[in-house]
Amino acid sequence: MPAIQEAVRDFHAEHLDGRPYVGVMVRAHAVSHQETLRASPVEWYLDRLTALRREHPGLRFFLSSDTTEAAERISAAVPGCVRLGKSGGYNTRQGLHEAVTDLYLLAGSCHLVGPHYSSFPELAQRLAGPGLRLETSRTPADARFEAGPLTTAPDCIRPHRREPARL
Repeated sequence: MPAIQEAVRDFHAEHLDGRPYVGVMVRAHAVSHQETLRASPVEWYLDRLTALRREHPGLRFFLSSDTTEAAERISAAVPGCVRLGKSGGYNTRQGLHEAVTDLYLLAGSCHLVGPHYSSFPELAQRLAGPGLRLETSRTPADARFEAGPLTTAPDCIRPHRREPARL
């Protein structure tokens, strides 16, 4: 859909172009699965992103969240976060367009940090292909950010075309 492609390209050019970034997907909405909310609370994201930022001071994060409150809390606590300004409501047409835009921006990242037991970040990972790893609160150490080479998508609407990331 041309409007979504334009939204992805515009946001990417303004906020993410030029250096690799970590995609962060947060599930905090009350309708989320209870296992997701229990295993991946906002505090886990705050701890994990703060640790990544400490280890890599220039690292940027694209933040996708299903609640404004969680997004604002993380953005205020962790430097280097950017996110879409969302105007669509939950499951509205505009909200769905924004979700697909988020999906492509997550898929273009060099690494994903997401909730346990949620299909949305898994969909971003599938869109990007095997070069994009997904880390959750239950991910073993050998699949975390520090564990190996990272890739990124130079073309934000073709996240399956990946190349080595240079941090």
